[in-house]
Amino acid sequence: MKKLFTLLLVLLSCIALNAQRGKIYNSLEEALKTPDQVYILSLSYNRLNSIPESIGQLENLTYLKLEWNSLTSLPEAIGQLKNLERLDLYSNRLTSLPESLGQLTNLWELKLGLNRFTSLPESIGRLTNLERLELNTTYRYLTSSPEFIGQLKNLTSLELKNNQLTSLPDFVVKLTNLNYLNLEFNQLTSLPESIGQLKNLVGLYLKGNQLKESEKEKIKELLPNCKIKFE
Repeated sequence: MKKLFTLLLVLLSCIALNAQRGKIYNSLEEALKTPDQVYILSLSYNRLNSIPESIGQLENLTYLKLEWNSLTSLPEAIGQLKNLERLDLYSNRLTSLPESLGQLTNLWELKLGLNRFTSLPESIGRLTNLERLELNTTYRYLTSSPEFIGQLKNLTSLELKNNQLTSLPDFVVKLTNLNYLNLEFNQLTSLPESIGQLKNLVGLYLKGNQLKESEKEKIKELLPNCKIKFE
């Protein structure tokens, strides 16, 4: 009977923990009242201009949603969120990111699209567990190519849509575990033969580019096992 009671307590504790992990906080002020119990924080669509350093207190945070605000910078304290797995910064006014971002080694999804980054911190290359990276409508503002992205060997999905690219960035062909590559709405007229090195690619999206039929056929030959969408 005692063992059954103990088992029941453990089961109830697990249910309570899972319920807490699924709770979405929509206020940083509210979240900071019980910082160790916050796993998901959504501050989207709040016209925020900045995030305070106090966000670093949310050490158990796994998902941070900051999309569709007016952020121009992030605090260095973002690097204290050691358990963060997903970070969404889509559609802000960011021109740079703190070096401390590279400390988020549990991160597997990073959305940076629709910002105006002039540079990205090289520390991003240390995000070795990153699987999904989204740079839509952002890459065009960079003053130099972030070659360190080629170090992200676990990356399976890369989005570079709507960036006015005229050629494929060199680092892309180093990402040999890529499954999905979105290059839609750029100004590509060709892809290098080295694209054939991406043997794990199953989806390649090329709509809205300037590829001739002969180039399309060449790409198909280089990636015979990949589903390619030209339109």
